[in-house]
Amino acid sequence: MVPSKLKRHLTLKHNHLANKSRSYFEGLLSEQKQQSAMLSKKVKVADKAQEASYLVAELVVKSMKPHTIAETLILPAFNAIVKTMFESEAEKEVRKIPVSDSTIGRRIHDMSADIEETVCTSVKESEMFALQVDESTDIGGMAQLLVFVRYIHDVKILNQFFCCKELKETTTGNDIFSTLTTLMEEEQLVELRHDRDLKLLHMQLPLDEFWVHIKTKYPHVAKKALVMLIQFSTSYQCELGFSAVANIKANKRERLNTLEEEMRVKYI
Repeated sequence: MVPSKLKRHLTLKHNHLANKSRSYFEGLLSEQKQQSAMLSKKVKVADKAQEASYLVAELVVKSMKPHTIAETLILPAFNAIVKTMFESEAEKEVRKIPVSDSTIGRRIHDMSADIEETVCTSVKESEMFALQVDESTDIGGMAQLLVFVRYIHDVKILNQFFCCKELKETTTGNDIFSTLTTLMEEEQLVELRHDRDLKLLHMQLPLDEFWVHIKTKYPHVAKKALVMLIQFSTSYQCELGFSAVANIKANKRERLNTLEEEMRVKYI
């Protein structure tokens, strides 16, 4: 800003500061920089605490322990170690790590969603994949279906956990097949919901043309939609057909033997 305009702005908008010395404003600038630096430091500490929280959650999962162990054992152990080996200020920072039961649960959910998305993307990009499926009963008497997937990624063949689903009633081969089919449909629905190009295409095309158009990319979901769309909603077509039969096979043509052929040509 031009100095003359800056001075005018100071006089008109901040008249109570117009007579202050230069050192006063330099002090304000220095104070503001210190506050910004302190805020930045706190934000970095908070980010590190969040990262540490995810690492603790990963350790809890891999050890297959209850989520409460993070708050009742791991964090107190951290505090004791840090307090002994470092200053008390470091202990205060460790205490800021969120490791409550519900927090650990949310962290596990976030990591699981990220891993699932990565694996599904890799499987779709793979030339081929194989599934290993088996079911067993857990301690609560519920049938659990476990699925592992093996696929090509870059120059290696990888094995990954795919899903664990509860079988509600029976555990026949048909139930397992239905569960896997439903899972694939759900994955395609999620991908379909976030595809902006398809949203625009949905607005441009009639409903039946839209689902036929995407049946190659999303076969499971499209098949479900087309099964419903392909059904006759009323008997209107047959009623029109019987009307045509009455007109074609009139009294003077009651011995007509080519009724089917004439009907077919009529409705071509």
